[in-house]
Amino acid sequence: MTDYRKIMNDLEAANAAHPKNKRKEPAMAKVTAVQILKEAAELKERKSKDYQGGMWSEEDYFPFGEQSYIHMIHTKYLRMRNIVEGNQETNFEALEDTLVDMAVYCAMFAAYLENKKHDTHL
Repeated sequence: MTDYRKIMNDLEAANAAHPKNKRKEPAMAKVTAVQILKEAAELKERKSKDYQGGMWSEEDYFPFGEQSYIHMIHTKYLRMRNIVEGNQETNFEALEDTLVDMAVYCAMFAAYLENKKHDTHL
């Protein structure tokens, strides 16, 4: 055994004998809403490429305007309530995923409303 390995083993043994000598792991930073929203925006961009693939526009997925957005947000709302109030484990989409999807649909709806102010075709 090299001197380095022996020294490291001795240090580990000494630390194990005295738990108060162990280094504390730094606490994880708290996740912020801004981080979640940034990740949601990135996810939306990736999904848009998958769903639209250059052939369809975002508007094609919401053919009934405001009612289409309301329907998608409502669907996510019901999913959220089912997970929270049903006290069930999920197989495919965790509560956090549902909430992020809902935030994305709300942002898409807000963008639609802003664009509608300036475009008479919407």
